[in-house]
Amino acid sequence: MKRSHLKTLMLLCAGLLLMCCSDSHTNYPDDYVGFDKTYINYTYNSSAKEDVIHLKVIAVDKKKEDRKVRLSVNMPPVGGDSFQLCEKEVIIKAGKKEANATVKVFPGKVVKGVYIHVTCTPQWKNAETTKTTIQLTPK
Repeated sequence: MKRSHLKTLMLLCAGLLLMCCSDSHTNYPDDYVGFDKTYINYTYNSSAKEDVIHLKVIAVDKKKEDRKVRLSVNMPPVGGDSFQLCEKEVIIKAGKKEANATVKVFPGKVVKGVYIHVTCTPQWKNAETTKTTIQLTPK
């Protein structure tokens, strides 16, 4: 009798351990493709001529085909010339879960209080658009 209880307890513990280690309990939806962060507070060197912000576009699952996403920036009415999105399109290669994009910042042109809003739009049906906001803060 005690052995059957011990075996049952061991099976239960093993099952719980497997559930805890499972990758399916992430903070993202199942088919998520978008930015890894929704908000970035970026501190730039105000005496530099140019600075670079690296953005990571992630996918929850690996796929057998390349996935193309389009990036765009909402230009503010003031201070729009203080940054530039370097890639308009990013491809997450087959078998990979991430790709990188860059934003150039020109500290001499940054106006106080400027936020950069970058939008990621996957190029397939029924995909959701994601956004990230970058707050520029001088050192």
